[in-house]
Amino acid sequence: MSRSTSLFISILVVALVAGAGGFGLYRWLNPRTLTPEPAPQLQVPETRPVFTLPDLSGTSRTVTEWDGKALLVNFWATWCPPCRKEIPLLKDMQAKYGAAGLQVIGIAVDETAPVKDYAREMQFNYPVLVGQLEAVTVANRFGINLYGLPFSVLTDRQGRILEIHQGEITPDQVEAIVAKMLPEAAAAQN
Repeated sequence: MSRSTSLFISILVVALVAGAGGFGLYRWLNPRTLTPEPAPQLQVPETRPVFTLPDLSGTSRTVTEWDGKALLVNFWATWCPPCRKEIPLLKDMQAKYGAAGLQVIGIAVDETAPVKDYAREMQFNYPVLVGQLEAVTVANRFGINLYGLPFSVLTDRQGRILEIHQGEITPDQVEAIVAKMLPEAAAAQN
């Protein structure tokens, strides 16, 4: 081994040992800085919170507009493939059960422009509200730390929260969801 290679390896070993020692000392002196803080646990309220968000035309819409209806409040985004996949199913649910008292409300955790573009393509048959940080605040008021999309909050006609459904709603889950929200409508379908 040449003298320059030997010198290089010695310097590399010293640097690695010094780096490891420095890291160990740093961790010993600052143990909490490398441990992530747990997300605060939010409390799911018994009833849905009152909130206001703009719709696609910029008009402020308040959830109380739909008092007396069973609500499926769906949090989604245009950049979320599972969200986009479940939207046709949500449209079908609105069409099938809207007259029985179901109201789907989409809350896009997104910027308005891409949501408007996507809405033209999808031709929603239910209201779509838009917000970024405001939508996250609404999710928090439902007792949800927004870790991933989509998720839906199911309420009965009195506004009581029945379930928070994490992930995409699948066709196999629709009837069970409707049975929780509108038992009379589900019984009529059988």
